[in-house]
Amino acid sequence: MTNHTKERTEKLDVTREAAERVEADDVVMRQAGARSVQADAVTVRQGGVVQARAKRLEMLQGGVVLAQTEEARLTASEAGLVYAAGSTYMDQSGAGALVAGGAVTMDQCGAVLLAAPEVHADEANAVFLLARRVDGQVNAVFGPRESLLLGAAAGVATGLVLRLTRKLRGR
Repeated sequence: MTNHTKERTEKLDVTREAAERVEADDVVMRQAGARSVQADAVTVRQGGVVQARAKRLEMLQGGVVLAQTEEARLTASEAGLVYAAGSTYMDQSGAGALVAGGAVTMDQCGAVLLAAPEVHADEANAVFLLARRVDGQVNAVFGPRESLLLGAAAGVATGLVLRLTRKLRGR
């Protein structure tokens, strides 16, 4: 693996190679992978990133484990955890957890956890949905009320198990 670090004012193209760390103002990855990418703008086409930090993230047929960004756009891509301070657009993509500070627009997508102030969706699925406003079709297993109740119940159950374990070890 190689490290790619250029001056913060330059564009960096990474094609068909694996990199440990990639840093530049504008990073474009094509059929490439990286453990860590930090840039103002990151574009990944048929590639993967373990950790991405960017103002703007765009993925086409790619994957990311952890993304911290202001804006995200995923097309035919998969993500573990996406935290976007602003808006997120997903088209035929999936996420383990998507937490956005702005609007989320989804078209034929899915997420285990989807949390955003507003969601605009067409044929979207979520296990846990936390949103103030939902426009369109989102099939949620647990809506906002159910998600909060399940979380509270899981917290109480975990607390009881930990307390019982401590008592049993103390004897």
